[in-house]
Amino acid sequence: WRAIKLTFRGKSADYTVGDITPYQSLTTALAATIGTGNIVGVATALVLGGPGAIVWMWATAILGMATKYAEALLAVHYRDLAPGESVQGGPMYYIKKGLATRWHFLAGTFAFLAMFASFGAGNSIQSNAIAEVIRDDFHVNTHITGLVLVVLIGMVIVGGIKSIGAFTQKLIPPLALVYFLSGISVLIMQHQQIPALFHLIFSHAFD
Repeated sequence: WRAIKLTFRGKSADYTVGDITPYQSLTTALAATIGTGNIVGVATALVLGGPGAIVWMWATAILGMATKYAEALLAVHYRDLAPGESVQGGPMYYIKKGLATRWHFLAGTFAFLAMFASFGAGNSIQSNAIAEVIRDDFHVNTHITGLVLVVLIGMVIVGGIKSIGAFTQKLIPPLALVYFLSGISVLIMQHQQIPALFHLIFSHAFD
């Protein structure tokens, strides 16, 4: 309950350290979570693995919640506070500060590989999904969409985490609401299919 109160209170006497407010941190994390992974990732799993893939995505999500909590807790506990209250943290920091010296090479390895992952597993997949949808629905060339995305995203990230936090706190609440209501509306419109859907999911998962 304390964490929830601090999240929506902003920078107060209880929370004064960091580049952005707790609420901006929440919306920044949601910005990286809601969207491509939930839509394109799930659709890809269904196409390749069939309806039963949903059961294993549920199982992975339960494990993922535990690992995500552990990662966030360790990142906060082992973070560094640079001059000017600039916070630096993440897996490379808690690997280096939390493990024995012989494991410190893993911190550098993680940081190095994360650079490639940010382009491959993150940006390229998301931008490709956006470009394909706009091409299919509005017949816009994917190269044009890519260039527009570069400009728009560049305008946000050029200011660093403070600029990103200020942007996401305005964009993410309505985006999350539309995302949630859209999913609920589909379930309501197709409610008669839900029992058969669960049967299909579990029968394929264990067949």
